[in-house]
Amino acid sequence: MLRCHSSTLYSGDRSQIILSYFDATCVLRMVSFDFVENPRYLALVLFGMLKCTPRDAGFNPFFQHGPAEDGEEGSMTRRWKGSIFVFPGEKNGSNLSFTVEDKPWFIAPEVNRRMTCVIPVVDEQGRSLVLKAAYTDDARSLETNMVRKLLNQAPKLKKYLPDITWSRLYDSEKDLHLPRFKFALDVLSMFPVRHLLYFACQRYEKLWQVHSLEEFKAVFIDYVECMFYLRRHSVCCEREYTGHYWAYKEGKVLHRDISDNNLMVHRDGDAVIGILNDRDNASEVEEDGTVMSYKALQRTGTRPFMVLDLLVTNTPPHLYRHYLESFLYILVWAGLHYNLKDGLRDTKDHHLHITG
Repeated sequence: MLRCHSSTLYSGDRSQIILSYFDATCVLRMVSFDFVENPRYLALVLFGMLKCTPRDAGFNPFFQHGPAEDGEEGSMTRRWKGSIFVFPGEKNGSNLSFTVEDKPWFIAPEVNRRMTCVIPVVDEQGRSLVLKAAYTDDARSLETNMVRKLLNQAPKLKKYLPDITWSRLYDSEKDLHLPRFKFALDVLSMFPVRHLLYFACQRYEKLWQVHSLEEFKAVFIDYVECMFYLRRHSVCCEREYTGHYWAYKEGKVLHRDISDNNLMVHRDGDAVIGILNDRDNASEVEEDGTVMSYKALQRTGTRPFMVLDLLVTNTPPHLYRHYLESFLYILVWAGLHYNLKDGLRDTKDHHLHITG
């Protein structure tokens, strides 16, 4: 996520010039003009391009490029390793910095919406962490707030939740000063307002990196199970469960995006613990079990693991059972794509043919 917004200029028919603008919320195409008939417009655009600062041009104000690649000195081609994210301190506090260790592990293939980016970094104490950046809809609860709610509602879930060491939300208008807020366009009221969330958390392994089938079974149970108490005839029968059900039943949070990319593994000595990560699409659950809905312009979930009910045109309310079914699809997916011996996931498509 190197750009907070971007403006482009391109040529239309003959001497027509078209301007466009995009950020995490919208893509706008301006009315074209003829630079032969109106050269002053072209001069105004070029003057603006000449005078604008990197921040005016939409470059991320928190990102500082690392050294240039060999043979690319002075060019805009930069390597990720060695670059730095610097975040201003709050209330006259000192700045906080993270040094990039390698290229991003994930960059969302989209020019707007969430624009999620996940980057391996090292903090000032030398800890190996992951820095995640995403634009979040102001109608939704923040992913970091969802984790804090789970910790408050179900503290026994702590070791099964991502360990968030730092987070900061930047307002698109007050902090990032996106140009969109200066446009006098009524159409912009149709789009949601998104703000930029950064947070750092402990680094984990992926599910396909477990060392054995037994470890796979152990962490998968962590993802699915829960903890409950059954009292009968003054006898307390305690059975320990962890993960998705406990988060739903006691934490009052439904994940809503179960995929193998969100299933992480934490090693604590010889023990392996399943971490259900990425609650940026999660919903809160009412006391009666109703899942709170949000007005979204896109379908929530990862398609290979979504139930058919949620892929139809008129999507019904999301239910807990939908995501139990998603876990079943992940088991099938893992059987076709995972090589646990080498800790690899096959990226090729595999078609499962069922005959009866």
